[in-house]
Amino acid sequence: MDYVNFVYGETSIKFECFKNDNTVKHVTGILSGETYKHVPFVPNVKTVLDIGANIGATSTLFSCWYPTATIFSIEPQRAPYEMLVRNSQRNPNAKCFNFGLFNSDKRVPLYHSWADTGTASIGKSFLNTADNEEIELRDATTFLREQQIETIDVLKIDTEGCETQILSSIRDKIPQIWVIYLEYHSEEDRRLIDAMLAPTHVMLRAKVEKAHCGELHYVRSDLGQFWQELHIHRIQTHE
Repeated sequence: MDYVNFVYGETSIKFECFKNDNTVKHVTGILSGETYKHVPFVPNVKTVLDIGANIGATSTLFSCWYPTATIFSIEPQRAPYEMLVRNSQRNPNAKCFNFGLFNSDKRVPLYHSWADTGTASIGKSFLNTADNEEIELRDATTFLREQQIETIDVLKIDTEGCETQILSSIRDKIPQIWVIYLEYHSEEDRRLIDAMLAPTHVMLRAKVEKAHCGELHYVRSDLGQFWQELHIHRIQTHE
C-alpha cells in the first residue's frame, strides 16, 4: 500500500493507492490536474459520472472541483473498488458501485493487466494476463434510470475499450453534458467517438502519443456563452 499527498486549496488529502510505480505516476498526474484539465465557468454542476473510476483519483479531484455535486463512481474490479470506497469516504456526496457500464447487461471475464489495475480489460490487449475475474456489466441507460439521473453535467469514461458502447447507450443524454473526458483504445473508436460528439460538442484538448490510444476532452459548444475564450482561436474559413 502507498499514499499520494494531495493539496487542493486549503484542503490536504492523503490518497491511498497501490504500491506500483505506474499507479503512483497515474494518480499523481490526475490529482495534480495534468491529466484532466479543469474547465472554468461550467454552470450549476450537480451530477458527475466517473465511469471506470479505478481507485478514485478522478472522483477525488472532481469532488474538489464540484464540492456540492453528487459523484457517481463506477468500478467493476474488486481490489480497486475496495480502495475506491476508502478514498471516497471523505466526500459525503460520493456514491460507489461495484460493476461496469456497457450497452447491455452481461457477465464477462475481466483480464488483469501486468502493468496496473487501471489497464485491466474485457477485450484483447498486449497488457492482458491469463489471470481474470468475472465482473458484472450493466446497461448504462438502465443505471441512469435506476439512479434517477436525468442530466449528466460532467462525464469521465476510461473503460479500456468499452467507451463507445457506453456512449451509444446514453446517446440521448450527450447533448446535455457540459464536459466529457474519455480515453480511446483504437483508431476506429476515436473516429466513432468524434462522430457521436461532433453535433453538440467541440474537442477542447487531446493527448495522443501512440497509435490506437489517447485522451480526449470535449465541452459543449454552447459553453462559449459562459466562457468567452472557448472559441477565441477559431479562424473563419474562406472560399
